[in-house]
Order: sequence, then C-alpha cells, then structure tokens
Amino acid sequence: MNTARVLFLLAALTSSGFLQAQTLTLEEAIKKSLSQNLNIQLTEQSVAIAEEQNSIGNAGMLPTVDLNAGGSYSNSNAELTILGLPEPLNVTGAQATALNTSLNLNYILFNGFAAQSTYKKFGIALDLANTQKRMAVEGTILQVIGSYFQVASLQKNDAVLAESIAISKDRLDRAKVRYDYGGNKVDLLSAEVDYSRDSINFLNNRVALSAAQKDLSFLMGDKEFSSSYEVDEEVAFLETLELEELWKMAEGNNAAYQNAQQAILLAEQDAKLSRSGAFPTISLNSSYSFSQSENEASQLQKAVNNGLSAGLSLNYRLYGGGQRRSQSKMAAINLKSQLIRKEEQERLLRKDLEIAYSEYTTKWKVVEMEEKNITTAELNFQRSKELFNLGKLTNTQFREAQLNLRRSRILLAQSKYELKISESNLVQLSGGLLSN
Repeated sequence: MNTARVLFLLAALTSSGFLQAQTLTLEEAIKKSLSQNLNIQLTEQSVAIAEEQNSIGNAGMLPTVDLNAGGSYSNSNAELTILGLPEPLNVTGAQATALNTSLNLNYILFNGFAAQSTYKKFGIALDLANTQKRMAVEGTILQVIGSYFQVASLQKNDAVLAESIAISKDRLDRAKVRYDYGGNKVDLLSAEVDYSRDSINFLNNRVALSAAQKDLSFLMGDKEFSSSYEVDEEVAFLETLELEELWKMAEGNNAAYQNAQQAILLAEQDAKLSRSGAFPTISLNSSYSFSQSENEASQLQKAVNNGLSAGLSLNYRLYGGGQRRSQSKMAAINLKSQLIRKEEQERLLRKDLEIAYSEYTTKWKVVEMEEKNITTAELNFQRSKELFNLGKLTNTQFREAQLNLRRSRILLAQSKYELKISESNLVQLSGGLLSN
C-alpha cells in the first residue's frame, strides 16, 4: 500500500462518523437492552402467568357456585283409562311444559390440606418465576458489559494507533528531508514500511471496532445495527472485594442458588400434596331449587316446587390401585433429588466464586503493573525521540521504543476493561449485580 493511498484512506475515516459520533454510556446501553431483550420478555410472561395463578381460588380454597336451568315442551295426543269411567278418555293436542332452575353451592371443608399446600406451591412458583427472570436480566447485563468494554477497548486502540501513525508520519517526513540532503535510502524505506504497517493496523482496528459496535447495537435490540456512536472510555471500580464477604452475600442472594432452594420448597409441597390422599374429603353442599310442570293430559295439571337444601358429604378412598403410595414415593425421590442438586449448586457456586475472585485479584495486579509500565514506556520514548532527532539512535531502536509505548497503552486500557468485566462477574455471583 503506497503512502498516498494510506493518506487517502485515513483522511476518509477521520472525516467519517467515528469522530462525531454520539457517546453512549454503559447505563444507557443496559437500560436499552433490558427494555428490548426478547428472552427477558418471555420470562416476564412467565411471571405474569404465575401471578395470575397465585390465588386462593385457583388453589380450591373458595366455594363454587353453579346455576342450572332447564325447560321442556310437548304437544301430544293421549288416551287415558281412568278407574270409574266406563270408557277411555281421549285427549287431542295435550300440551305439557316443565321448568326447573337451581343454585348450587359446593365448598370443600377439608381435603387433607391439599388446598393449602397448592396455594403455597403457587406462591413458590411465583418466586421461582421472578428468580428466573432475574437470571435472564443478569445474563443480559453481563453480555452488554462485555460487549460495551470490547467497544471501549477497540475505541481506545483507535486513538493509540492514530497517535502511532502520527509518530511514524513525522519520522517519515524527517527521513525524506534527510534523504533529499544525501541521507540513507535504507532509513527512508524503513520509515515508509513502518508508516504503512501502522496504517494497516489502524484500518484493521477500525473494522474490528465497527463490528463490535454492531454487536452491541444488536444486544440493545436496534432494528438497524449501527456503528455511528462512541462509548465512554472511562471506567470506575468498586472498592476492593473480599472473598468471604462475597460468599456470605452469595449464599443469600445468588440467583442460581436461590433457584435451587425454591425447587426444594416446591418438592416439599408436592410431597405434602401426595400425602393428602390419605385423608378423607369433607364437602358442604347447598342448593336452592325451583321447578314447575303443567300437563293437560294428567290428573295433576300443575305442580310447583321450591326450597333450600343443604348437606355434608364425606369421601374416603379405601384403595386406589396403589397410586397414592406410588405418588408419595415419587415425591420423596424428587425431594431428595432437589436436595442433592442444591448441594451441588452450592459447591459449584463456591468453586465459581473462588475462580472468579482469583481472576479478579490477578487482574488488579496486572493493572498496577501496566500502570508502572506505561510510565516507564513514556519516559523511554521521550528520551529515545530526543536521541533519534539528534542522530544518536538508530531507526530500529527508535521503532522499538515506539512499539513499546503503543503496546503499553493498549495493554493498560485492555487490562482495565478486563478487570471491570471480572469485577462484574464476581458481583453477579455474589448476587449484587442488580443493586450495583
């Protein structure tokens, strides 16, 4: 790639939307993602269903009231033989009507505490749905954080590489002047190669930056995947986190661990429901009924009945083919399984927390070391530049100082963003991501 071509491409990119883009904050990116994430919307529907289900009526703790009504009409011919009459009585076109209506109330007074267990189960299911929604929200937030700081890292690289190009361009200009006055052709060619290489790195970083911006745009639910924005490169860290404090928080707040505990509570209610069949069912029945019938072909021409009735009923299944015993055993097995899963989840949480904490503390040390390195690299570059301008340093030595400075700046920014991502993962494991 010749120098003129490089200059043209760089000028085109510099005049594009990269430098005039709107700044997107991390909070804005997260809010936008949460409002448009389809997976979260699905979990919200599950929560809505669980909320609707969670009522004493659905649990069977309220009476049922039924209204029944009916009527009939007939028109027929009849021949009636009546004791005491010498001949049968013929009736033509005899009409008969019947009307009936009733209001029935049924209330289960006792069914082995099945209704109470069902109602508790609905409440636990609602908690479980909310926990699963929280897990979806936390997962989305972590995705956005990772994508956001990927953009920030590449955006930071963009500025560092642009500065590196400026340094190489200045060196190239100096090499041309020296060559015009009888300088070394090798120095000029070396400067051109380094300038071209820095320009190619810059262009490749721009491509990666655009792709990362589109990835973040996708996570935010944008209909058109945009790259015409910038992110805030500044990053703030929480106070130093301690492992034991994080573990105490995780035991009470980690979403996956809460999910395992809620699964145990559900299994316990299922076990209680399986034992309710060992008790009788006692029901209260009450009804008010009205009926009226008319029949022209009957000695009883009209009859009207109405009244209130009430009663208690008891039902107890003496033998159900072994179903009750089988259901009780299966419920006990399921409860034991959930207890095992909870224990495994606890071990997994502890393991993940320790790994995340080790990674977190290591990245803190890396950031501290990189901050020291950048100071050394900047001093070394300034000294090298002075010596190079005085002709006391070779092209290779100056280039090495330049690359060390560029590498140190890129690695410092990258290490800070990686530390923030590691911190976010650690906070999520402790259950404090949403509160932070």
